Amino acid sequence: MNKCKILIMYFISCQATGGLLSVSILLFRLRNVPSDEAEEVRALLIENGIEIFETSPGNWGISMPAIWLRDESQLEHARHLLKEYEYSRRQRVRDEYQSLRSRGEHRTTWHVFRENPLRFLFYVALIAAVTWFSLNFVNLLWADSGSEITPHRDSTLPSDTVVQDSCAGEGGNFASVTAVLSAIADRHRSLAKT
Repeated sequence: MNKCKILIMYFISCQATGGLLSVSILLFRLRNVPSDEAEEVRALLIENGIEIFETSPGNWGISMPAIWLRDESQLEHARHLLKEYEYSRRQRVRDEYQSLRSRGEHRTTWHVFRENPLRFLFYVALIAAVTWFSLNFVNLLWADSGSEITPHRDSTLPSDTVVQDSCAGEGGNFASVTAVLSAIADRHRSLAKT
């Protein structure tokens, strides 16, 4: 019975579209689009007689919010309208920003700090912590193993000169890689014993 209903619905939709089942075309994505811009786009398309429908992000926000075109024959006209609109909006927003900037009213980092100093300082501290952990990852990883990774001393240079090891370049020195691998092996051996 379900198959019959599906075939009847398909037949009716084919009759309504002139023999072919129409496919909707993505016209304008609405994710991260300001609400005023979305309203302007909707109004522009409706004023010009473009048949559209809209999808929402859904309850969990994982669907794609967008404006879709119902009739493929209107695609070129709709894209032309959107291209003109985006160009005029870009110019308008740039002009607004330049006028705010010339009056000294544009938003700066200082304004963000003054609006919510605790949040600003939290983000700065978070960025500093992530940077510190990223730069010191190897030292933190092997700090409790007791094995230290020491720089390689090159015998061709004076005894107080330390050479930074690198795996790149001509005749690259692999001493630091060996030290890291031996530290990993030592760590695994000590963990296996316990």
